[in-house]
Amino acid sequence: MTVNSITPDLMVEDVKTTVNWYERVFDAELVATLPTDGETDPSWAQVMVGDSALMFQERESLAEKLPVLAGATIGGSVPLYVDADDAENLYADLDAATCTYTNDVGRYLFGYATYKIVNSNDYAPG
Repeated sequence: MTVNSITPDLMVEDVKTTVNWYERVFDAELVATLPTDGETDPSWAQVMVGDSALMFQERESLAEKLPVLAGATIGGSVPLYVDADDAENLYADLDAATCTYTNDVGRYLFGYATYKIVNSNDYAPG
């Protein structure tokens, strides 16, 4: 058996707002939405950020699919780590996109540049 990928399906309050945030901040590409008519606000969407896929699903829709998540808190418990060729330039781009930082650029144990930002649903990609 070969596992090809693992993609998070993140619970969000508003899929359209979340997709817009990832498009603005990470130049994400919208791949798919449900419903697919383009007229109804989506309850689910998938984006690509580089080679990484992320799915976003509204609270009500995800709780219907997985009842155990009905009372779950959105954000916070799922940190998302971003691997970029030039972390300092990405930091400047994120700063220009008016991201909320939880700390400044630092160095991690293995020499990686690190910093934390919070997205529109209180997830921490950074």
